[in-house]
Amino acid sequence: MISATPTLQPVMLQPSLFALGPPSVRRDAVFEPIDLGAGAWVEVAREWLRGADDLCQRLVS
Repeated sequence: MISATPTLQPVMLQPSLFALGPPSVRRDAVFEPIDLGAGAWVEVAREWLRGADDLCQRLVS
């Protein structure tokens, strides 16, 4: 039987060794433009969020 109601499956959080501590934003994060073609691009900032694991736990609970 096909159901139109989505079913949410539990997901295990795989914590990072480097994303511990209270959440904060790195003000010195460097943005890197990534060309998507046809004049489109997206800017990516890597490691801009400290404490990502704690933030994820707060959002999930």
